[in-house]
Amino acid sequence: MNTISPAPFIEPVIRSDIPSLPLSMNKKNMIYIFVWIFLEDGIYIITHVYSAIEFYGHSLVRQRELNALHRHLETIYNLNQTNEQSLSVPLIVEGIGCVIQQGEQYHRVIIKHRESDTRVLVKLVDRGDELPVDISELLQLEQRYLTIPAFAQPFRLTNYDDSQSTTTITRKFKRLMLNQSVQITQTSPAIKGFFPVRVQLADNSIVNDILLTNDPIPPVE
Repeated sequence: MNTISPAPFIEPVIRSDIPSLPLSMNKKNMIYIFVWIFLEDGIYIITHVYSAIEFYGHSLVRQRELNALHRHLETIYNLNQTNEQSLSVPLIVEGIGCVIQQGEQYHRVIIKHRESDTRVLVKLVDRGDELPVDISELLQLEQRYLTIPAFAQPFRLTNYDDSQSTTTITRKFKRLMLNQSVQITQTSPAIKGFFPVRVQLADNSIVNDILLTNDPIPPVE
């Protein structure tokens, strides 16, 4: 199987002190997928919001590490522009780790499922969002990049459930949260893979309380 041509590897700034879940593996196809670290309370930048029971963010503590990874991937893949064949993904399987390019930036993804003969749905593991891409957009990802824990952590608001995810609540929540730096505090064990959390904004207001009021949405600075 063709692999990405070797290039000088300058290790991104990776914290060895972060506790992580074991590397998962698809036993049938022996394909490794990304690990997620255990949640640590602190400041998070909210990168994607689906609803109050599904949103994502990365720790401010890991911001420099994320920036270093993006710079490194850009260097690696731009150096391989003359060897495109070696970058193509030879096997399209659910759960496999790949890379896609958006603009000038490269993003680690996992394949969620195939949507057609030519398109697949992928999840950007360092942001949390999903999008359909053409199979030709998928680039090989070396195993060493799979062992870097995913940056986007999965959250849900404490004491919220599906019945409370109305259009009004979701729009209000997105206005408050998206691209903001917030204080995240885990309140209980994960539910279906999502950490129940209490969220505090920069003005010290609590998002969990705001969503249950009829007050106007506070301005976001």
